[in-house]
Amino acid sequence: MNQLTKQSSESEIKAYFEGIAKLMQSDEQFPVNLEDVWQLVYSTKGKAVQTLKRSELFIEGLDYQSFNQKVKRGVGGTTRAEYMLSVPCLEFFIARKVRPVFEVYRKVFHKVVDTVQSATISTFQPVSFTDTLEPLAELNRSIMARFKRLQEMTGGCPSVTQAWNAYYKEYDMFRCNICDLIFLEGVAKCDGIEYLKAVRYTNGDDSIPIPMPKM
Repeated sequence: MNQLTKQSSESEIKAYFEGIAKLMQSDEQFPVNLEDVWQLVYSTKGKAVQTLKRSELFIEGLDYQSFNQKVKRGVGGTTRAEYMLSVPCLEFFIARKVRPVFEVYRKVFHKVVDTVQSATISTFQPVSFTDTLEPLAELNRSIMARFKRLQEMTGGCPSVTQAWNAYYKEYDMFRCNICDLIFLEGVAKCDGIEYLKAVRYTNGDDSIPIPMPKM
């Protein structure tokens, strides 16, 4: 396949992605050669490799694989490290970092493959962050007021402080889990159930990295 660069046209990028999509149909787990796509985002291949290997989002053997490739020269030969990426890795390591590239990526890969599924997704309406979190926030404000009143009454009793710290830690985790749910509902709505099933959202410990909204 042709090597893509920042100067590649939309049609060239689309043709490359369509070629990758065909390789996916043959159950190829790592169909993307980093050599073909690093120039879309990074100034050097070395920086691309360094970012890939240091990131907690990508796991070797699961999101990418590396191997040494023999390279012939005029006299003798040498080896060069090659990196092959999965399609989800291509999306989050390359495509999502350049808006025009991601728009082409979406057109090629984000498709609902089943008519019934398409109908289901079109009628599925995720609940918004505000509608979901506001009742929880209202309850939390009430609980916080009760803790504050008790702290004032007891002069900062250690038992009250300990209970408050335990409560807020659990509340923060509970709210984060709800955000996970809302995020995944949005992915299901926009990209389809099959896409959600195929793509991992992980920060290295199998949790979904959702930024917490400020209440």
